[in-house]
Amino acid sequence: KIQTGETAYLKVTISGQGNIRDAKLSEFKDSQAIKVYPSAPKVDVKKTMQGLGGTKTFEYALVPQRPGMASVGPLSTAFFNPKMGQYENLEVPKQNLEVNGSAAQGPLVTAGIDGTDESRGAASLGRALVGIKPPSVLLKSQIPPLWLRALAWFSILGLPLIYLLLRWFRGMQAKQAARADDRKRSSAFRRAKSALQNIKDGRGQDASSSLSQIMRNYLGDVFAVKGLALTPGEVEELLKEKGVSADRLRRMVYLLEKLDQWKYSGQGESLNDLKTIKQEILDSLREIEKVLSK
Repeated sequence: KIQTGETAYLKVTISGQGNIRDAKLSEFKDSQAIKVYPSAPKVDVKKTMQGLGGTKTFEYALVPQRPGMASVGPLSTAFFNPKMGQYENLEVPKQNLEVNGSAAQGPLVTAGIDGTDESRGAASLGRALVGIKPPSVLLKSQIPPLWLRALAWFSILGLPLIYLLLRWFRGMQAKQAARADDRKRSSAFRRAKSALQNIKDGRGQDASSSLSQIMRNYLGDVFAVKGLALTPGEVEELLKEKGVSADRLRRMVYLLEKLDQWKYSGQGESLNDLKTIKQEILDSLREIEKVLSK
């Protein structure tokens, strides 16, 4: 189906072995219903083990002149079949077009039409070519729609932009986490000292558990780990990496082990023992602070 003034295109390709350059189609004439504008044939010759061959392509522009049913063709070509020892015909059947719209009117542009029939001469160039669209219209029709252009720009710019935004967001999260760890480290000693002062002198498992938790919370904040899950052996390794003296290191491990023993055995410590341990814990934390501040 086609509108009057629009252009349809018919392409016929002949392929085979032999002198493909000499292949010809039967004459294709226009009529009152449709005008035909042939282009120069295109030849593609190929050399194979069986000899020369290839393709020859014929192209026709078809411009309907009035509404109704129109037909073009048939087209035929003859070739020699060496196996049969005779000529044979190949045929392109008649092509039907349903033309809609009103009859074409007015002069037509003839520039740019390639013709192979030299007998048409200059007079044939003056014949009316109704309805061929000007170049500006043809170019406009080939511009992609807005949504397709937007999708193309998004694939070019949008995906890299999303990737950069994700990297920026993850970097900000990492910086915030690092700042939170720094705040914990800077205030770890102050919180531990305040917690030690708030423990009332007394006996029992509660005081031992509180002192052990204060020490582990401090170490967890300083080393950015889960302090309550630290074992005395893990505490020893962490302090050794930071350069804490061997004597203070052994004392810290001893204090943790002693507090755990009191905590789980149910044996209460004396008032003097509690005061001494609180002071030793405070002295140990001060020494660790000095080492870490270097």
